[in-house]
Amino acid sequence: MHKSPKIPEERLQARLQDQYNLIPITLEFLPMGLDYNAGVYRVVSQQDIPYLLKATSRPLYEPRCLIPRYLNDEGITSVVAPIPTTTGTLWTHLDQWTIIIYPFIEGETTWTGMTDEQWLEVGTIFRQIHRVKLPPSGYALARRRWFRQQQSDRADPA
Repeated sequence: MHKSPKIPEERLQARLQDQYNLIPITLEFLPMGLDYNAGVYRVVSQQDIPYLLKATSRPLYEPRCLIPRYLNDEGITSVVAPIPTTTGTLWTHLDQWTIIIYPFIEGETTWTGMTDEQWLEVGTIFRQIHRVKLPPSGYALARRRWFRQQQSDRADPA
């Protein structure tokens, strides 16, 4: 969303304090992102810790929060996961908005300009992710993607 959501800043600040025990010193809207149903903010806490606040009006797809948190908790710290509220949930609501807080990461976020060493690190991270087994319960809503090799892609056995 490249326009600020129509959420009064004082309400966002109150929600952060109430749900995350986070007292924001600054709350800066960032006109960026690909989700036109969401707005993002850079929040700096009283302890001078930066956070990313995402406010979205689209229906919440819970695995989008649950799986990154699980992977991060399993030791794959390169996966950026939502920060739990004081009650342990990974999101909160403010009117029709779902609010999610993440660590704020400074730097470039594109795939361009990466070194060979960085690509190897990405491969290592993906290998770790693919080796993790999701717990048997709580992830039934996760979308699954299946890839099948097409007949024309198979090697000719002759």
